[in-house]
Amino acid sequence: MNKVIKGALLAVGLVSTVVRADTSTITAAPAAATMGGSSSTTVAPSLLDHFTSSYVGIYTGGSLSKPGQSFSPDTDGNPDPTMPQQMENLLGVFYKLSPTAKVGAQAHFFYSPVDNKNITMMDPLLQINDSALIVSGNFKLGGYTRAYLPATAESTDKGRILQMRFFLNPNYDVPGTRISLGAYSYAQPAAFKSSGTGTTFLGYLGPYVNYQLTPTVAISALYEMAASHKKNKDGFTDLDNAGTDFEPGVSWDITPNLTLNPYLNIYTGNRITSDNTSINLLIIGKLL
Repeated sequence: MNKVIKGALLAVGLVSTVVRADTSTITAAPAAATMGGSSSTTVAPSLLDHFTSSYVGIYTGGSLSKPGQSFSPDTDGNPDPTMPQQMENLLGVFYKLSPTAKVGAQAHFFYSPVDNKNITMMDPLLQINDSALIVSGNFKLGGYTRAYLPATAESTDKGRILQMRFFLNPNYDVPGTRISLGAYSYAQPAAFKSSGTGTTFLGYLGPYVNYQLTPTVAISALYEMAASHKKNKDGFTDLDNAGTDFEPGVSWDITPNLTLNPYLNIYTGNRITSDNTSINLLIIGKLL
């Protein structure tokens, strides 16, 4: 799957970070003891209590048949020169608006440890999250709105002046079972200069099922599909198929602030082999 679709997994990680974030209510400390009953003092909460920081990393590895090769495989099982083995990183700082909502900024960059061993900076992000937009019984709807700031070559080389993402994550815990069902979905429009080129719209849908083996370990299966529209292409509704894949994996909450999720990326648009199946890893961390 191409880099555009891989961005969907970051959405997965970010919402997971919000869900795992500390949801305790921020309150003032108890009133200090008084002398003579004539006065009292309330200790205000620390400003730091209003902030949280998070890290999301996605390592895109080699194929099952050749895990040491420099590039991840394409749908035909050949090394994809546009997709080196690399770690995609999101590092963010957020201000807590409520126990479930926060707003903040994130740095976005790639690190390639195998091919060129270089760091590539991507556009920084502004984002507002709410992990509980709707809660009704066993159903929960979370989501975020994100703005990409055109500050790096990712946008300037293409003439992109604006890009947004509107993400929703419905989830339902099946009563009396350890199973949860849900979907990751987003719409991502973008605007360009008249001379610019690139993707003006990307739509993504990733239905999933999770089974909770233990309080800290779950197995999961995600099916990804996406469609895109390029600038200057006739007809906005004339979308290109951006690919599909199936991703089984295991999620392990090593600590309340650290989750590892190794998974396989199995292309489903062609013959399924070990050559076109890659080994990937999602890392979710809460730093504050």
